[in-house]
Amino acid sequence: MTSWEMPELLDLAVLDDVLGDEDSLREQVDALLETVEPADSYQTADPSESIWVTVDPDGRLVDVLIRRTWPEHLEPATFGPALLGAYTAAAEKALAVRMSMWEEPAPDTRPQVATDDGLSHEEWLRRVRGRLDEVDAKLLAMAREEPESPGEQEFRGVNGYLTLLMETGGLVGITANPAIAYAELERLREDVLDIFDDAGLLAEGETR
Repeated sequence: MTSWEMPELLDLAVLDDVLGDEDSLREQVDALLETVEPADSYQTADPSESIWVTVDPDGRLVDVLIRRTWPEHLEPATFGPALLGAYTAAAEKALAVRMSMWEEPAPDTRPQVATDDGLSHEEWLRRVRGRLDEVDAKLLAMAREEPESPGEQEFRGVNGYLTLLMETGGLVGITANPAIAYAELERLREDVLDIFDDAGLLAEGETR
């Protein structure tokens, strides 16, 4: 990858609905870069520090730590939003660092050589337009081959405690079953890893 190419992120489409527009994202990036350094992983917690989420540099979930005392700080209905908030904050850190590494392409300082093949102006324009038409046709064919973005999708945890919601490829919410209040921590953690795995948001090599 060249220094100016935009790297592939989490689908980072995963973050579009969460992080906001470009201006607000830039403000978040500038603020985060004041305190965040490049690392192999990034960790954040919800405001109650009941749920700690770790992501890799691409913003994919590596692991989650759930405090045994979480029911003392969170209602069952707020567990999902708290998990989503912690994940989003961690992914923001990863995204901010990645964005800081993007560089603008260096200006082309090579001398511009005028070509003269003895063509008339009209013939030269005709050839250029023909080549542009070929490029447009190829791009159109590629666009038609790309699969359409899925609509609403739900990914339910193996133990039934959590459901992750996605819309047009973006993460839009996490909901919790009221029974989560009585869930064993390891089974609850298993549900978190399960829904992120099914949604394609689990770091490569990580297991449930």
